[in-house]
Amino acid sequence: MIGRYRRNPELRSMASDRMERVLERLIAKAPYVQYCYVCNMHGRKVTRTIVQQHDAEKFAGWSEEDFSDREWFQQPLKDGRSTSAPLHLSSDQAAVHNRVVDARGPDGEERRGCAGDRYQL
Repeated sequence: MIGRYRRNPELRSMASDRMERVLERLIAKAPYVQYCYVCNMHGRKVTRTIVQQHDAEKFAGWSEEDFSDREWFQQPLKDGRSTSAPLHLSSDQAAVHNRVVDARGPDGEERRGCAGDRYQL
């Protein structure tokens, strides 16, 4: 889902308020996406974590900001392709999840960040 939005000029702006509006539309259209956010090229989160309304309480205390050491963050930056993390059983919800991260720049444009979302299956 996040890959469909990568060419959106609002998302590519790296302006938090503009990117968050796009992420809010993504969440509204895809009820299976639990949350999404954007990180800069250093792995630091630059947007709020946008969550489904019914999941807001589950993630209310989540404050992780630095993902630079995560394989799912590093790999798309190395090869420029969308990455789908292996399926895993979530410890916070006892449900199967998948994470997709996209760091591609369109048509040779320099990458500025990395957008990711987590699906509940």
